Amino acid sequence: MKNARSFHSSALLPLALLGLLLGVTRPARAQEDNLARLRECARIIADSVAAELGGDTICVAVVNHQAGWLLDQSIVLATEERKLPLRLCDSAHPAGATLAITSLGVFYQELDDDDAIERLAQFEVSATLPRRAGGTGRTVRTYSVGLRDTVAADATSLIERSGYEFARGSFPPSNGGGFWKKLVEPAVVLGATVIMVVLLFTVRSR
Repeated sequence: MKNARSFHSSALLPLALLGLLLGVTRPARAQEDNLARLRECARIIADSVAAELGGDTICVAVVNHQAGWLLDQSIVLATEERKLPLRLCDSAHPAGATLAITSLGVFYQELDDDDAIERLAQFEVSATLPRRAGGTGRTVRTYSVGLRDTVAADATSLIERSGYEFARGSFPPSNGGGFWKKLVEPAVVLGATVIMVVLLFTVRSR
């Protein structure tokens, strides 16, 4: 009986190792594309704006911008969730709040790990808002959100597939050090090694 138990345990060991291997090598969760990350930024800003609007019925105008629809949709969702009355802007109801996208983009940064890059989705909005009930005039606020994460280095074609130019990521300008480190420097070291080996055999042959 003792031998049988021993055999059973040893037979389970390869299965356990196989399960561990499968767990490690299973496909990673799909990365959010750049447009989705910018949408998250817009959603956070819109919620902050909605919190400032209070309970008054108001219309919100988004200044014309190629990504203005992202902010427009986010404002509608944010006001609905907060149950705030929102009306369409027209000549009879001029904008109570005006939002202007002042900056947005996706930026990549190289990491020590060649298989991954850092991604920063950034969204900035300047908002002109009515003062709360009892107040007079208007107030100007700036909302800025940056979401940072890490993505696979070979996944850029997938996370930029939305087709929107503003959702394309960019790397910072190279100062030349990266090229030297990754290509020229190894080539020089290799060439120097070959020369040393040739000289060594030349000296020995004499």
